[in-house]
This record gives sequence, structure tokens and C-alpha cells, in this order.
Amino acid sequence: MKIRLAHYGLRNIKVIYNGIDISEIENVLSNEKLHDYDNRLKIILNPTGYTSEYKGFPHFIQLAKYLKLRYNKSVEFVATGYKGSGIVRGVGYISRLEYLRLLARSFLIVIPVLWEEPFSVVALEAMAMGKPVVAYASGGLREIIENRKTGLLVAKGDLKALIEAVEYLINNPEEAYEIGLRARDRVKKSSMQIE
Repeated sequence: MKIRLAHYGLRNIKVIYNGIDISEIENVLSNEKLHDYDNRLKIILNPTGYTSEYKGFPHFIQLAKYLKLRYNKSVEFVATGYKGSGIVRGVGYISRLEYLRLLARSFLIVIPVLWEEPFSVVALEAMAMGKPVVAYASGGLREIIENRKTGLLVAKGDLKALIEAVEYLINNPEEAYEIGLRARDRVKKSSMQIE
């Protein structure tokens, strides 16, 4: 939003971001078996809970189809708010605790929104959980995620770049882990007071 308003000549803009309950995340982290980055199976999660075009769900399905062929049993694609298919395991609408547990067990999070997402709480939760986020550079995601530091941003709608970014992290789990740590640190230190 800040970027958009600055485009119209407004200056000295201060954005007050949504917050999350860090203690809730900490509680799950202390009680849940986290994803082991050396583990063979990597869960790639779309946590948006919507299968609509504007949330980019068809792009997630295309990404899953392409990468499932290449990585077969070493990756599992999971989506909330979805019944499932042969390619993507759907978990439907799950409780808050089940969602946070799934997030903790995930390797990375994909948020391919195609509209100007005002603010992505799911991205913030994933970052607080220490997960790398791969997303389209859309709306507030450009302000939340520092590209190549706390996540990977690609041009909105560029499915090829989205696939390449996810594949890069699959092939570089140590870097995915480091990105996740920096993302977690960013959320904890700043309480999302991003400039």
C-alpha cells in the first residue's frame, strides 16, 4: 500500500501492519515435530484456503503437476480449503491448530496470488514459523518479503519463474532453511514494523 500511495506523490507514509500472535506460533513450534530439511519428503503448502483464480490456485496446480513429474515421491503438494486431486493432497478446512501444525511440518509455502493482496497473514505466519515463502510480487507481499533474504518473489503471473523459484529451493534445502531462519528473525525483531 505504501508503494502505491507513494506513486501518487504522498510522502511520510507510515503503514500499520496486521499482527499475529507470536506466542501461538512459539507454542506450536515447541510442541510440533518440525520439517527436517534433510528429510527426503518435502511438503510444499498452499495455505490460502481458496481455490479461486485471484488467489492463484490454478497456478499452484500447474506448478504441482510440473514438479511432481520431476521429483515424484520426494515432494508432496498440499493445499488447505481443497478436496484434493491426484497431484495435490487437499486437507479441506482444518482447525487453526491443525493448520499451524501442518505449517510447521512444511518445507516451504507458495502464495501465488494474482490480485493486489493487501496483506498476507499466511505469509507472516509462515515466516514466523521459519518457513521460506515463494510468492508473486503482489500487493503487500512486496513489503513483507525481502526477495532472496526472507523469501523469493517473482513477477506476478509468471508461472515459469514461480516453478523455477520453488525448484531452486527444493534443490537447495540449506538455503531454504537459511531463508526461513532470516524470515523468522525478521518477524520477531520487527514485529512487522517494516519501513
